[in-house]
Amino acid sequence: MDLGLAESVCLVTGSTGGIGLATAELLRAEGAIVVTTGRSGGDIRADIAVAGEPERVVAETIAAHGRLDVLVNNVGGTEIRKLEDVTDDEWQASFEINLMAAVRATRAALPGMRERGAGTIVNVSSTAAKRPSTGMPDYSVMKAALLSFSRLVADLYAKDG
Repeated sequence: MDLGLAESVCLVTGSTGGIGLATAELLRAEGAIVVTTGRSGGDIRADIAVAGEPERVVAETIAAHGRLDVLVNNVGGTEIRKLEDVTDDEWQASFEINLMAAVRATRAALPGMRERGAGTIVNVSSTAAKRPSTGMPDYSVMKAALLSFSRLVADLYAKDG
């Protein structure tokens, strides 16, 4: 398949395993220059759930490759638990990894993309965003918010390329 990504600089967050790793491998097979991230490995080691880390990863990618063409906000995670058992700290942790990581990385990537008049941002969500999972209440809510954020970014910046 030719997705027209040859030589595109792509950053995939949470890409040392699972969906993120499979995405990075697919992009590489298309001839893209791919930067991977993870807490314990990848091209750039980072905990994307921590404020400042998504911005650092975007900046390091741009410094190394001169630009960022594709941002894949893949990082995320959850645990199975009941709504009444989710603590405030667990809600906050879910907010940071499942929503704010993408918000922060997107904010960091947008200026360069807008300046060049081109760029692609892909936010990996979940079916739980549209039909909440009773065993993943915090995750479901954050992924629904991620869908709304995705629509907002598209509405605001699609005109800029």
